[in-house]
Amino acid sequence: MTELKHIYRNAANIIRAKYSTLNGVDKVLRSLEKRLPKEPMDPRVHRNLFFEPRIDSQQLSVPLETAETVAVQLQKFGLLRLWVRVTCPNREEGESGTVLETDTPSDFELLASRSCDHCGSHHDFEWRNTETFYAVNSGGDESDQAFKYERLKSKIQRVVANGRPEQSFDLVRCETVLNEANGHTALATTDRVIALALHTNHAVLDIPPAISAWWNAWMGPLLMIGAYSVLIIPVVRFCGQWIGVLFSIVVLVALFLVIRGQVNATLAPTVIQRTALCSGLSLATFCVAAGSTGFHINAEAGQNSPWWSKVAFGEVSEPLLYSGLSVYALTLIFVFFFDFQRGWFARNGIRSMTQASQGEGATL
Repeated sequence: MTELKHIYRNAANIIRAKYSTLNGVDKVLRSLEKRLPKEPMDPRVHRNLFFEPRIDSQQLSVPLETAETVAVQLQKFGLLRLWVRVTCPNREEGESGTVLETDTPSDFELLASRSCDHCGSHHDFEWRNTETFYAVNSGGDESDQAFKYERLKSKIQRVVANGRPEQSFDLVRCETVLNEANGHTALATTDRVIALALHTNHAVLDIPPAISAWWNAWMGPLLMIGAYSVLIIPVVRFCGQWIGVLFSIVVLVALFLVIRGQVNATLAPTVIQRTALCSGLSLATFCVAAGSTGFHINAEAGQNSPWWSKVAFGEVSEPLLYSGLSVYALTLIFVFFFDFQRGWFARNGIRSMTQASQGEGATL
C-alpha cells in the first residue's frame, strides 16, 4: 500500500494546483491522506475510511463545495469510491434499518430486484431512504492502472442543491459523478441513477506527477510557437508575403484552439493567465508577422483607392521580429510563473504538506 500513498500525493498535487482558488483544498487533502491504510481494509469495518463531504467539511471548517470537489476528482482517479447506504422505510423508531451498504453496482441492483431483508416488502427507491458518500479505495485492486490525461479535462459541476429539497442532494452528487446535465438523469428512476453512478467506480489509476500533467497540457502550444518562429521567415521568402500573413493567422487561431482544449481545460488557469495569453500571444504573432513581411499601412495611397490598396509590404523589420519573439517569451514566463505559484511544478506532496503543517503549528 506504499504505492497508494505515492499515487495519492501525485493526485493531491494535481487537485491542489487545479483548484487552488477553492478555500481549504489543502486541508481536505491532508485529512484524507491520514486515512490511507497500510493494508487492504473494508470501510464497513474500519469506519474512518468513509468520507462524507457534508460532515467532514464541517469538522475541517472548510466550504462544502471544496470537500465535494476534492471527493469527485479523487473518485475519478480511483482513490475514492462512491458508496450507497439503503435504509428500510418501514423501520421502527430507533432502528437503523440499514439493509445495504455497498460500492458495488451488482449488489445494489440485486437489492433493487428482490424483497427487503428488513420487512419483507418490495420497495421503490426514494432519495430519502438512500444516502451516498465516499470511502478510501483500499481494496488493492490493480486491474486498471492506465491513466489518460483526458480525465483532467472533465468539467465538474458544483455539487449544491440550488434550491432543491435536501433529499435531492444525493441526486446532485450522482449527477456530478456521472458528469451529465441535470435534465438527463432527473428523468431516470432513483435506483437507475445510483446504479449508473456506482458503475463509475474503478481501480486506482497510476497518477503522474503534477509537472507531467502540466507538460502534457503545454507541449502542443509550445511546439506550435517554436515551429512558427522558425518557419515564418522561410514561408515568407519562398511562398510570398500574403501567404506569410495567412500562415500567421492560421497559426494564431490553431494556437488558441489548442490552448482552450489543452491548457484551459486541463490546468484551469486563472483569469489573469487567460487574459495574458490572449493579449500577449495575439500581440506577439502580429509583431512577428508584420516584422517578417514588412507589413505596414501605405499612407500615400489615394483617397479614392479601395482600403486594401493601403496595405503594403516591405523588407523584413528586425526590430518588430525580435519584439514579437520577446513578447512570446515574456508572456509565457508570466503565465508559467502563475503555474509555479499554484503548484503545477511540484513533484511530490511532502514539501507543501510540511510547510502547511508548520504554518498550522505557528498559528497555534
